[in-house]
Amino acid sequence: MKQDSSRDIEHGRGSAPTEALAESRTSLSEWQTDPELKFYGRAMSSVTSKRLAGQRLALEIYALVVVVLAAGIVVATYAYSFNRWHDGNGSPLKDEGPHVNLGTSLSATDHFGDLAFRRYVAFVIAATCIITGLGAEIVIGRALVSALSTKTGTTLWHFTQLLFSLFLMIAILAAGEHDTMALPFLVAGLWKFGFPETIGCFLEARTIGFADAAPTERLRAACAFLDGLGTLLHHTAGVLFVVVVLVGLAPLNRPMIAASIPLVIQHWFVLVRYRNTLLYGLIMAGCEVFWEFELIASLPQFTNENGIDRVVRPIAYLMLEAHWIYWVAGITRFLLPESSTTLGDARPALGRQRTIKNWLGLFGRRSKSEKALASPRSPRSPKTIPRP
Repeated sequence: MKQDSSRDIEHGRGSAPTEALAESRTSLSEWQTDPELKFYGRAMSSVTSKRLAGQRLALEIYALVVVVLAAGIVVATYAYSFNRWHDGNGSPLKDEGPHVNLGTSLSATDHFGDLAFRRYVAFVIAATCIITGLGAEIVIGRALVSALSTKTGTTLWHFTQLLFSLFLMIAILAAGEHDTMALPFLVAGLWKFGFPETIGCFLEARTIGFADAAPTERLRAACAFLDGLGTLLHHTAGVLFVVVVLVGLAPLNRPMIAASIPLVIQHWFVLVRYRNTLLYGLIMAGCEVFWEFELIASLPQFTNENGIDRVVRPIAYLMLEAHWIYWVAGITRFLLPESSTTLGDARPALGRQRTIKNWLGLFGRRSKSEKALASPRSPRSPKTIPRP
């Protein structure tokens, strides 16, 4: 019987456990590295392996589409800004020399002037912060959410949201002093210490969109996708703003501060949405109007004469686009009927479903099929199946 059972597993002929394997959401890499599931990974049939590989490929293509879309929006925003404002051909740097280089042809950046080189350094620093923040969500986020109970995790999640305004102010003021300590506070504040805020929205959109073909659910998935895209653009703009100040492409003068302070104020009320969504929506609308008027008034001051490089104005446009995306998603979701199929707990109107319960439902815990396979009572658990 044991030999027959082993042959059934090797050839994928077990009914219930094999179906459980087929329905598992675990990727191939996890089957190969998780000690508890390594044995079952070897027992999977080739059909199941191909299915899991296909799911992993689909997820990678989805991630690539997201990255290309976000990068395209950033490039298009910079192109529009440079075409819209024609006062940025000079240099905002008062002390730039005519030839600030290494004097050797071996360097690929040797022909860069001081301004171009600072832009290059700013891009590298900003890309590093963005990759670190998103990487923290991917690497730490799942482990962080899985290790916390729902109550404890929600408490910590609310606390990290409260720290956003404080950490962002520290980052902005430290960047004004050209202090690199601005960067860890910036990444920790924007990406909430690794809680999967951005990744969770994209995973929710993919899960809902593929699970239900109903028009309302597809709209709900589109709203989740817009939330993720808006968050990604919002954090990108926030990083770029702090980095250009840090490397000296813009001083922390009154126009720069006036355009950023309302965003800090807006995040004072982040916990209101968990108590009264209507009040939260009204407060956000008021803060939004206040910020957009401040931003529109500050845009003409982002000039070389004021020491502000032309790369700063597109950052303001990016932040504006991110907020408009948020509002489109929030208003659309507010108009949709309540759904009993949405993952996790109920989503408040005008509020994004960034809760521990939702994240656990998306990727924080093992699926039922995985739990069944790892259970000692399972007919194919390590205690009842002879290892090869």
